[in-house]
Amino acid sequence: MPEPRDPQHQSPVDYRLNSLIYMPNGQEEAEENVTLALSVFSVEIYENLERPFLSGAVIIRDDAGVYDRLINFNGTERFLLTFSTPTGDNVLSKRFVVKNIANSKKSDETTEIIIIRMVEEVYFLDTLSRFSKAYTGSPDKIISNIIKNELKKEVKVKGELPYQEAMKVVIPNWTAFQASNWIKNRATTEFGFPYYLYATLFDDDIQFKSLESMFKEEAWNDKLFTYSQAHNNQNTGLTHDTNLFNIMDFKQINNEDTIALMEAGSVGSAYTIVDATTGVSENFRFDIKEFFKDTILPNNLLGPNTADFRPVIDNETKFGEDSFTINEKDGNTYERIVAANTYNGGMNNYYFEKNLGGYNKEATAKALRNIVTKSSAQIQVGGTKFFSGDQHRTIGTKIEVYFPNNNSQAPITTEYDMKDLKRSGEYIINSCKHTFSSERHIIDASIMKLGNLKS
Repeated sequence: MPEPRDPQHQSPVDYRLNSLIYMPNGQEEAEENVTLALSVFSVEIYENLERPFLSGAVIIRDDAGVYDRLINFNGTERFLLTFSTPTGDNVLSKRFVVKNIANSKKSDETTEIIIIRMVEEVYFLDTLSRFSKAYTGSPDKIISNIIKNELKKEVKVKGELPYQEAMKVVIPNWTAFQASNWIKNRATTEFGFPYYLYATLFDDDIQFKSLESMFKEEAWNDKLFTYSQAHNNQNTGLTHDTNLFNIMDFKQINNEDTIALMEAGSVGSAYTIVDATTGVSENFRFDIKEFFKDTILPNNLLGPNTADFRPVIDNETKFGEDSFTINEKDGNTYERIVAANTYNGGMNNYYFEKNLGGYNKEATAKALRNIVTKSSAQIQVGGTKFFSGDQHRTIGTKIEVYFPNNNSQAPITTEYDMKDLKRSGEYIINSCKHTFSSERHIIDASIMKLGNLKS
């Protein structure tokens, strides 16, 4: 018997753009505002863990003289976008500033396709917020104060707090986002995981969260996101979990580049720290195999299922006459000169750590930022489950995915025999492109990981 149709949610991509309002002066109630929703072909919104603001594009199919009669782009106009489910709940509202006209093309004498790039209004304001000022505190406190003081926005600090002690910094005529990213790059967890400062479509506040917190959380999807070409060829208009968690497309581009990671010192590297005050130098190595074995595994830093994973880096294959593994060699060497007692009262400066372990954590964070993208992938899924409830479910969260393996001839006795162990597993969502068109919401997500499933 066929499944009943849900009149409100016909498919996993059933989400609508309520309105797109062009605001020449940025005032939401101004008479000169123009509602463009009926002229919109599609709207794209981009989220990325490396950016504390949203960006996007509006693609307009103009066959009613909208461009030449109703709007006049100068590069400072605003867009107000409002989204919701067909029932009118979970309403989202975002303000963007026109960045440029990326492209326009006539399809015939009376019809034109126009692509308009836009950035979240807070980014536009950030470009005008250069300042010079001293701040004191832990990295999370300094970032929160900078963004609140300069941009009037709140920062949500989630999970573990940074390991670094309070420090004093002087911001040298930077914007709020430039200064905050500089401080963010100095922050690590106690185990050496990096932090990210980012914006999401689902929250007006800026997020500050460590990679460790992202991995230690359980995957939020109660059913696996699953790739099935057979299912993709069927009608997806029925409301069923296999639709809501269906991976419509999958690809991997420019990944598994171990040589690049070695050259960047992310597999094995040597560090020398010289204290200019005392002349004392100290040395240490970063070794990804030792870090995974001695830190990640015993502390369950990839979440409840940490024991099921092995590193994405091959640390077993032997090379050369000396029969060495790649983590045993220094892909790069780094030297740093630091100075203590820059400020009275024993306050740390930006670069100084009271012990060698602090520099070791910074080296680890630098390596993990690179390693986590080694086995990245891109998937396309419907947006319904990402908009369910009040919980944030896009970038900076963990999902679990399932891919069947490519061996059509192998005997299959269990579901495990069908699983692609390299591509299946738990991932962190790194970036999202939301595409709203024809009352459909599709998400193209970039996902990243630190561990592959064990054989």
